[in-house]
Amino acid sequence: MCDDVQSGTSCRWNTAAVVLTIFSSTASIFGAVCIFILYGFCPKTRTSSRTLLLYLTMADFGTAIGNIMGSIWSNMNVGKRICTNGSNSTVSGVSLCVVQSLITTMANMCSFLWTTTIAMYFFLTVVKQKNWDLNAKLFNIAVHSICWGVPGVIVIVALSLEKLGPGAQTAGAAWCWINTCDDNTINTDDIIWLWISGLGWVMMAYLVPAVLYMVLRYYAWRLSKRVQKSPLELSAKEKMKRFYENDRNFLYVPLVLYLLRIWGTIRYFLGIVGVDINCTLTHLLVVANAYGDSGQAFWNFMLFIVWVKPMREELLQILKNPWQRWLCRKTSADACAPILNSNTLSCSETGYETSLETS
Repeated sequence: MCDDVQSGTSCRWNTAAVVLTIFSSTASIFGAVCIFILYGFCPKTRTSSRTLLLYLTMADFGTAIGNIMGSIWSNMNVGKRICTNGSNSTVSGVSLCVVQSLITTMANMCSFLWTTTIAMYFFLTVVKQKNWDLNAKLFNIAVHSICWGVPGVIVIVALSLEKLGPGAQTAGAAWCWINTCDDNTINTDDIIWLWISGLGWVMMAYLVPAVLYMVLRYYAWRLSKRVQKSPLELSAKEKMKRFYENDRNFLYVPLVLYLLRIWGTIRYFLGIVGVDINCTLTHLLVVANAYGDSGQAFWNFMLFIVWVKPMREELLQILKNPWQRWLCRKTSADACAPILNSNTLSCSETGYETSLETS
């Protein structure tokens, strides 16, 4: 295995990982803020699917903030071995590391759960033809209890057991996760916590959405065949048509997740199995991991705003005159008419549900 943590080469790679983490996290914070602004200013975007996207973005926003904190911590410890002689005594800013681990561990688990929830939403509403009412009180409480509450309980237990902090698996990376420094190696207990606090959830987010979206694709193909034989299937076909017009970009969410997150998963399995790989490849995986784990909010912004023309132009209109648009959402439609009429692609005019052509 690569063991050049204190070398000049490793320090340069560590700097690259820190820089990429900060760049990717900053881009994600910008993308998340744009999603928040559009959701707040444009009521027509507040569909169930876009509300779920908002919750996913909130989790990814937390990941980006935490990873910037992790970059600061990593920069404080450039050239140091994270675990030496079974203690954290040589590591600076352990408290910052623990706080960052708490934030990113919870945010990542929430992100994986919301990604899975979005896939389940489309499976149930499109394939199973079930109503998913996010405004139903009990249902809303159940979904939020799972997607926010379960990660919250896990990180509180991990914090109380002193399981969050610097560890062997963070050497050369730009953030903290599970504290494995007590015995300077990753033992069975550490592996269990790595799975409970992240890896198990990310594997779920890899597999469940992929399967459900493949079922959705298959359902669309079967439906197109059945409609030719039975007019009774027309209502289902209309629902599928609306899905492809309004929400088809959600089909790419698992692909974005794979491309961004797979590098950290590869690093973990290579480390656990003990595969001996070249140092350059090890460092490349660290750099890809540093960019990918921080980048999901930015790429969701690209996917759902930049590549969707009405949403892109609506955001630009809001950013050009945010104060007037804020007043508009607080006042009557008549008072807003001059503002809305000046924007030919305003979601307030055209209606989100019928205007999602990408370009």
